[in-house]
Amino acid sequence: MPLDKPHFYQAVKEAAQELAKEIPASRLFLSELRNAVPTEIDNIFKPTNFNSPDLYNSAKQFIGDKTDIKDILNSFVRCHLDAEAPKKGLAGALKKKIGKFSHGKLAGEYFQIKSDSKLREGLVFTDRNNTEPWTQQDWAKAKTYCFRPSDGALAGSLCGALGGGAAAAAVVHCVEKCVKAEEVGTVDKVSHGVARLLSPFVGSVAGAKMGVCLAGLQGVAMAPPILFYPVTGLAGTVAGFATGVGTAGVCVIL
Repeated sequence: MPLDKPHFYQAVKEAAQELAKEIPASRLFLSELRNAVPTEIDNIFKPTNFNSPDLYNSAKQFIGDKTDIKDILNSFVRCHLDAEAPKKGLAGALKKKIGKFSHGKLAGEYFQIKSDSKLREGLVFTDRNNTEPWTQQDWAKAKTYCFRPSDGALAGSLCGALGGGAAAAAVVHCVEKCVKAEEVGTVDKVSHGVARLLSPFVGSVAGAKMGVCLAGLQGVAMAPPILFYPVTGLAGTVAGFATGVGTAGVCVIL
């Protein structure tokens, strides 16, 4: 179902507000969208800018959803924050920057933004013959953007659960080593079992939160996948292990 204008403006506003929370450095850049300024939203989300049947119908009505909007804005934000993104100078302080979408219905498509401190314009290239003054070298340098916090949460959560499980195993092992076997009663065995079950869950939550935080950091979020996931996973493992030790310790003591 196409979104009418009021609902579309509201969807853009909500997506921009969510991004501003996840990536604090984007607050000014998205300020006019966070405040749902119609003229600015219309200028960025022109059907002719995207020329995508997956996002606009023949009547030029937006048929995507808030996730599509957030994916687009997320890529714009990351490109804006990327000091190494290919750019061309314009009149005044405005710069044209190019990048590539990595998520959503426009994944793999090149885009251009015109930005200084605020998002001014978004354009997806559908015809490379109309992209001057960009050169082939500029195209080659264009990066994919848009590691969403959900990516960090997933990597962090999985590794956090492993860290939490390892922490519980280590704590229980140490306790059992320090206590004679005949002194380990039924209550102790139950508490050890609870520690082994609860610590991975708590570690997973801690790892997910760590992953979300890292996905919002410019340096980590803009790293290529081969670096992003290991860094996020390692941080999630550490967070999971730390909270797992605390959780297991409490279970064993009580």
